[in-house]
Amino acid sequence: MYQVTDIEDPTQQARLQPWVQMECYQLSHGRQVTQMQSLDLGSQKIVRERQSAAVQKLGFAPADFCTVSISSDGPATRFSEHLSDAGNKVYFMPGNVEFDVHVPAGIQTTYVAFSQDDFLKGARALSPAL
Repeated sequence: MYQVTDIEDPTQQARLQPWVQMECYQLSHGRQVTQMQSLDLGSQKIVRERQSAAVQKLGFAPADFCTVSISSDGPATRFSEHLSDAGNKVYFMPGNVEFDVHVPAGIQTTYVAFSQDDFLKGARALSPAL
């Protein structure tokens, strides 16, 4: 199912991503927090968020869950302890971890979420020794 939502409350931003335990806090002023586009394919999700206000996302990723994400050029995004000095960074978040993400206003973030077990099976098929 494809969905586009203009979000004015950061708690709604978190609620619209029920596959991960997350709290979202608005850090800068502005009526609109983000526009979120999401495509739910069952075991895979694709999400794009265009932040209008800075937010902090705190949460915990389930065990069989991982993401690959990228953020656009703009102010520095902090993904847990990793600070990017510019946009266009690719991040991998494994399952069963806590996360703390700071996303400045004006940044577009896109991520793909999928089964970590399926990912590891595919990776092992490519390189069984590793």
